[in-house]
Amino acid sequence: SFAPFGWEDVELSLRAWKQGFEMHYEPRSSVWHQFSSTIAPRFSRREVRAIYERNRLLAHWLHLETPAQAATHAAFLLAKCLAAACIGRVEIWSAVAQAVKRRDDVRAKRRQLRATEQRALSDVLDQIADELTRPGVKFLDRSSAPVRAHSRSCSGAL
Repeated sequence: SFAPFGWEDVELSLRAWKQGFEMHYEPRSSVWHQFSSTIAPRFSRREVRAIYERNRLLAHWLHLETPAQAATHAAFLLAKCLAAACIGRVEIWSAVAQAVKRRDDVRAKRRQLRATEQRALSDVLDQIADELTRPGVKFLDRSSAPVRAHSRSCSGAL
């Protein structure tokens, strides 16, 4: 479980792709998300970072498939933990501890997912890379994304 938040969208997308679902890109669609409007009032920044990192680890542990992928992940995680210790960012250590507590659940979920997967992670990642090179696909970040005032209503066509 990725409760309360973070990475559930990525994990669900990876799971769907690996299960054989098709994904379609619609360049005319828009999604507006007021980042942290629900989370920020209830959690400190450190809590948010720790939960986000925990959920990122859980997503990796669910979907990494090969010894090479696992080794690369472990090396980067070790480097991240060491760097975090040097700069006083203890959230990653909390995230690892929280994720390790869920390892039995992760193992069970991995077994369940493996039984029905139709595509390998490498195939999914290749497909994503191909899709990102299509004409009209735009990468937006904080500096390039259009800004729209937050509204609690869901009026208008989606």
